[in-house]
Amino acid sequence: MKIQIKKFKDLPTGGALICIYGPSGVGKTVSTLISLPKPCLWVPTEPRDNRTKIEVVMKHSPVPIKDNDIGILEYTNWHELMEAMEDEKSMKPFKGVFIDSLSYMMGFNLEAEVTEDSLEERKKAAGAKMKPEDWTINDAVKLSQPGRGDVNNAVKRFLASAGRLSRSGKCVVISCLPENRPKVTKFGNAFSQAPALTGGEIPKLFSGPFDYIGYVESKFNDEGVMRYPPKVDFEGDGSFMAKFGGLGEKRSGPLRFNEILTW
Repeated sequence: MKIQIKKFKDLPTGGALICIYGPSGVGKTVSTLISLPKPCLWVPTEPRDNRTKIEVVMKHSPVPIKDNDIGILEYTNWHELMEAMEDEKSMKPFKGVFIDSLSYMMGFNLEAEVTEDSLEERKKAAGAKMKPEDWTINDAVKLSQPGRGDVNNAVKRFLASAGRLSRSGKCVVISCLPENRPKVTKFGNAFSQAPALTGGEIPKLFSGPFDYIGYVESKFNDEGVMRYPPKVDFEGDGSFMAKFGGLGEKRSGPLRFNEILTW
């Protein structure tokens, strides 16, 4: 292990670990890709048409988006994602990193991989005791208790990696969908809205690593057409999860990271 003791003046500048959450379609992805420091790396976890999304970004960006401004990370499994996140040489060129979204990655991608691995292990353990026709759909999709622990540990590793990137001077943004309930109590407080996360430990520890946590909502013009950028609130009234780690007094405004980092 390499240990370094740095002076304050030698610490990297511009780094932050930020969580934004809000309903799908409010403009989180487009506004983040427009305003993140360039060049930036986009890590889409949802099965969307990435080319169309970039075209929307280019349409609404106030400045031209160059070919090398936005890199798109493509991976096939969790191990490849972590290998890329922890590869200093691969990540070095980027000033911003956008993971989009953690909710989908936890609830679909990661849980599916862990469930599949768990099923293969159970099949090996059962051996000849169970024939292929004996396995039910429940066996194929059920996430065991140890499997939930694996998901928690994997996300802890992911957040630790994201934190290291932010401490190296990169602006790291992680998006989430909202969990809409009268009282979302698994975060330790009663919120009406909070990031949608699976697992037992992660929601309780979630706010700790982040410098900012903000709720995003759409803005519309008089004709009812959505305007970019949407509004983000890092303080709120206590009814939804929020956190502000900046130095200024401003706590809400347009979702423009080139401005938010100066608040």
